[in-house]
Amino acid sequence: MSIFKGTLNRLFHPNESKDSGKERDFINRVLAGNSPDLPPNLDWTRLIEIAQQEGVLGILYQYLKTRDIPSSALIPLETYYQDIAARNLNTLDTLKKLEHALGLEKIEIMTLKGASLLDHPYPRVGMRPMSDLDLMVRSEEYERFIRLLYRLEYEHDSTIPHYLCKGRSVIDVHIHALNTDRIANRSELFPSGMEPIWANSLPQQEGYQWIRRPDDVDNTILLAQHLMKHSFSSLIWIVDICMLVKNRDSAFWTKLAKRADQLDQTRPLSYALYLTKGLFGVDPPRGCWFDDLNKDLSWLERGILGTRIKGQTLYRLGPLMALFCLPGLKARVIFLWETIFPKNAVIEQEFQSLHRGKRLLFYPGRILQIVALAIRQLWSIIATLVKG
Repeated sequence: MSIFKGTLNRLFHPNESKDSGKERDFINRVLAGNSPDLPPNLDWTRLIEIAQQEGVLGILYQYLKTRDIPSSALIPLETYYQDIAARNLNTLDTLKKLEHALGLEKIEIMTLKGASLLDHPYPRVGMRPMSDLDLMVRSEEYERFIRLLYRLEYEHDSTIPHYLCKGRSVIDVHIHALNTDRIANRSELFPSGMEPIWANSLPQQEGYQWIRRPDDVDNTILLAQHLMKHSFSSLIWIVDICMLVKNRDSAFWTKLAKRADQLDQTRPLSYALYLTKGLFGVDPPRGCWFDDLNKDLSWLERGILGTRIKGQTLYRLGPLMALFCLPGLKARVIFLWETIFPKNAVIEQEFQSLHRGKRLLFYPGRILQIVALAIRQLWSIIATLVKG
């Protein structure tokens, strides 16, 4: 009964946010590049806690390292930054070794998410944290790539089949950026498939041929989908998009608009841009297509995104936003069904503590949890809309 008890506790006794507003506002102004002065009486412990939760400690350290701040705050910031840098240098070394091995086998792969941003647009190696190395391979090359990793002494993770590990290196292998092998109807969210992304891809870095990355326009679109999939839950994913689009000329925005329309990605992209504008003031050129999209968003969409701008976490609302992006009732019903009632393989990976004897309670508990979260967050969304 613990699954029901935990859900009811979250519904009737929600954890109130401890964010003091001052700390979160300061972080957002740093991320926006506004060079803010240090506010008086900052709670440094809370500041670091928020920044770590949001994945932006590395960026915050770059700003604060030359400021007059307490050593009790600077030391953990510096330690965290150095750990990110060490992990990312290990990732760059992994990619270098893979490039050579892939060339021998004539297999192309593509970096996704944080790995695609390592050399560009982040200027320092310790700014962008990564828990693993996300790599995509064409489905017809998947088995050959896995065998190649075996020869390089990588081993499958015992609990997550698509993870392969060697020392500190953890590779997450994809055949589609949205992992359509796990929830098949996600393919409806990206109907063109990945081949157009492959066609426009660029070398990961100068001198590379077999390791590719999405070009900046396509990467902005892929990252917008990734952001929505994870319910807009981490600032670093919004910053990723901000870094790719800010200070761009009108030609870039025109290309982005055309590409989003071509790939049927206009709406998820509009969500991402709504957040980059609301949080960091990244404003597309006047008269840009984004202004019209803004007006087309429903009151619920604006309320959900506005709630995130105010610093509240949107628990599991990504699938709800995805429904607005799917064409037709049938696709929406199938997607919602697959999300609420995932395949057994997905349950085993994502809910490893769930014993087989508790499977009978899993789905009723999951439904109750979704209803509870919806009720909790509805009030926040309504409050955001009422306050404007």
